[in-house]
Amino acid sequence: MPVATMLLDVRGVTKRYGGLVANSNISFQVGYGELVGIIGPNGAGKSTLFDLVTGFQPADEGQVLLEGESVTRLRPDEISRRGVARTFQKLKPFTQMTVVENVMVGAFQKTTVPARARREAMEALDRVGLADKAEAHARVLSTGQRKRLELARALATQPRLLLLDEVTGGVDQRSIPALVDLVRRLHGEGAS
Repeated sequence: MPVATMLLDVRGVTKRYGGLVANSNISFQVGYGELVGIIGPNGAGKSTLFDLVTGFQPADEGQVLLEGESVTRLRPDEISRRGVARTFQKLKPFTQMTVVENVMVGAFQKTTVPARARREAMEALDRVGLADKAEAHARVLSTGQRKRLELARALATQPRLLLLDEVTGGVDQRSIPALVDLVRRLHGEGAS
């Protein structure tokens, strides 16, 4: 595939923290509809790489292109509006809010109309199997359910590219197959 047809093109990104190099000259591409995994041991820089792609941290070197246009220096909200969403390894739901309110935070990236944001949030919750927990407070969710909540919040932004950081990390072994099936289903629906 020519570069212009790539959804994501990461070129030589490097991130340093003083003398520590978290990412060194990392390059990869993700095509439309492609499912790509990034593997490595704890501390290898996978989450940092996601931070660089989504604008949560600036790259010291290199470039991040989305559909051929640089997003290297854009803020996270600007990158999100261009169709990139992510989940985080460390879960931080808004525990005083309900599950649906948590997901509405993501939906408000696309609409300012509360009723529409709620509808989008409920659709995302249904996709991840949490619609029955919509009115529960996020603090009562299990780790596996919080992972699904994080995924629903990302889906509510209607992303073209979805970055999942340790989607099964910290989840009990019985819940992992359901999360893997969910990721496969989302990929089957066209998510990259």
